[in-house]
Amino acid sequence: MCDGVLSGRNPRTGNVPKAKQAESVQTSKLHTNTPPLINIEASACRLAMTGHGTLIIVSVYLPPHKPLLRSDIETLLALGDAVILFGDLNSKNTDWRSNTTNTSGRMLATLAEDHDLAIIAPTPTYLPANVRHRPNILDLARLKGVVLSLNSIETVHCLGSDHLPVLLKLGSSTGENPNIATKTIIDWKRVSTALEEVDTPNLNVIPDDIVSNNDIDTAIGALTKHIRSVVKRCQRKVPANSDRRGLPADVRELIRAENAALRRVSAYPTPEYRSRARALQREVKARVRLKMITGAT
Repeated sequence: MCDGVLSGRNPRTGNVPKAKQAESVQTSKLHTNTPPLINIEASACRLAMTGHGTLIIVSVYLPPHKPLLRSDIETLLALGDAVILFGDLNSKNTDWRSNTTNTSGRMLATLAEDHDLAIIAPTPTYLPANVRHRPNILDLARLKGVVLSLNSIETVHCLGSDHLPVLLKLGSSTGENPNIATKTIIDWKRVSTALEEVDTPNLNVIPDDIVSNNDIDTAIGALTKHIRSVVKRCQRKVPANSDRRGLPADVRELIRAENAALRRVSAYPTPEYRSRARALQREVKARVRLKMITGAT
């Protein structure tokens, strides 16, 4: 059993991601030297654990006015066989539910395809003070060669800041929990939006003039590969059955109120809404914890 929690922090603060392991897992964590980079600021640590190969966890930050460079990402990915790049690269892409797509976001999507990266996005991590500006997703987890299963990724509503911390929870290695049924959900709206993108490197191999059977085969192959990669980026696995059905009706109603309050904070981050959301979060945690302890229905 390998259970871990990663907490994303900005390397500008001097903090690196922290990993908490279950008592049944023996771990040792060592800081590792970060190679020279051009635009990305990064702090890295090495996590040795039983049941999984060594993990390299890198807290990353890209200033908003600097481009995302392929060389920077590939340098960090070369640190190990299993690498997690966690943080704000200011790489926006509608593929991971950002409001818009920018140049760095297109570059990151291309790198994800080239290096088989899993890009995991939480709910919006940036809540602008100006209520006319929409919340956005800036902090992401990018995983290469990690065979731990994803339990969840969530923003932590420490409501004193417009940039929210992100919590990534990883569980047992893929395939170790055959008794846990899962299902795959595809966000077809994201698929449709991604397929409308004009900048699609996978399709550049299609000739402008298709004049032979070979040209037809090339075009079909490129289009099929592109569609499959888009669908893969827009799908995720979730438990087949929701645990909420085992919660009392009043707790389910409380969770719905909490979610509504968090959406309200994302749209209108006023002190009153923040206070209400925080109070509901505390109440939900207390009620769910009580349910787990007592087993009451």
